[in-house]
Amino acid sequence: MKKLIFMTILYAFIILVGCDKQITNNPDQQYSQTPTDKRELISESPSNQNQDSSGDKNSETKWLSFSFENFKKERQFVKEHHKDEIRDIEDGKMGNDKVVNIGIASEDINNDGVREVIAILSNRYYSSSQANAALGVYIINNEKVERYIPLTGIFVDTSNIEKQSEIGIVYSKIRDWADFVINGKRLVWDGTGYVNESKNQKDNVEKSFVPIIYPMNTCAALVGGIQDNKWISADLFEQLSGNSETDKREFCQRIVGGEKYKFYSIDKEIGEFEGQKVVEENGPGEWFSVGYTPTLENGLEAIGICGDWNALPRIPTIQKENTEQYESAVNDVLTDRGLGSVPAVIKQAISVDLDGNGTEEVLINATNIDYSKNKFAEENTYSFIILQENVGGKDKSFVITENYYKETNENEPVLYNTVPFIVDANGDGKMEVVTKSEYYEGFSLNFYEMNNGEALHVITFGLGA
Repeated sequence: MKKLIFMTILYAFIILVGCDKQITNNPDQQYSQTPTDKRELISESPSNQNQDSSGDKNSETKWLSFSFENFKKERQFVKEHHKDEIRDIEDGKMGNDKVVNIGIASEDINNDGVREVIAILSNRYYSSSQANAALGVYIINNEKVERYIPLTGIFVDTSNIEKQSEIGIVYSKIRDWADFVINGKRLVWDGTGYVNESKNQKDNVEKSFVPIIYPMNTCAALVGGIQDNKWISADLFEQLSGNSETDKREFCQRIVGGEKYKFYSIDKEIGEFEGQKVVEENGPGEWFSVGYTPTLENGLEAIGICGDWNALPRIPTIQKENTEQYESAVNDVLTDRGLGSVPAVIKQAISVDLDGNGTEEVLINATNIDYSKNKFAEENTYSFIILQENVGGKDKSFVITENYYKETNENEPVLYNTVPFIVDANGDGKMEVVTKSEYYEGFSLNFYEMNNGEALHVITFGLGA
């Protein structure tokens, strides 16, 4: 009798332990998180068993573990993004196979500290002689797919999707974005998408260059771009193709026309415009123009980026009044530059979260120059841009660009500085500050990348006498 009671208690204990394990191993509960980055990943699956036990990012291939059941919210985002084709499949318009199976995995692909969604879509519609499923990366922001990056078609055993070894990633030592290994082929990020690593250098240059243009009247100036995740400034043709005129013209021919540019103002996306072939211009100076259609609204200032990402992931707030709280930062600069007795005048303050960490930085445009009336130096005038950020609970300010005039000089044109754009020009999720310095017969545009409290000058373009 005592033995029977003991065995009953032992059996009950085993059941309770087993139930507890089932609860704590539920992926949707155990791995629920709310990252500080606004691109929230609602849930995570358990870490891949093939991951290096050290947890370090290394050069080993990490095979992705997909799930057809977990990641319910992420799966809904993917379904919504492909809703038209999925509806046609389920209605039988694409054949007798009416079921789309969606496998979900998650990894930090672009090294920003936030996991992206990676999805396999399995249906006969996606099958070909070289694939039985479609694969893509989805960047989620504000409860929807902000950016979709298609990958190559794949062959994968969908019956063993959690332990497959056909789709993996390798964290690159030379690129911010991880490489993909798919069916034995390695795909690398080229600035706009993933391309086969085995493509020759010329093909990669042609595909990976992302031009940036500045619209002016009926055409736009080619101000620079992104090449292999590197900033290319206005002299990009000399950098990439050599110094000869023949090389420059040959490179121009690679921008063939028909490229799609998204135009942005300081606080909104204006729309999509189609670019034309690059034309070499002479006077004033040597520069390269790009025609575009349709015509930009008269008087609207914009920057055009030939990338498929949202270059305005966070909207700047412009403040032209009640800027007294920033006067002390301006006075500190004036005092340091020997103009301490000159009153602080703030044209505007622009608040925006540059790096997506949830904390806004402030760009302060300080000037006492009336540029509409006088374009030459007057005594005790200035024009400069300050970036103010919060570091350890304290406001820290530093100057991005500056010009001061302590004496009147009718022969010295002033440089009048503004901030016309704040955009994510290279698609890394962080926003660059673009300043414009106008003078009597010209202007320059300068792109600054913010990195650990420093403004790194990455692109410059000037036009004028």
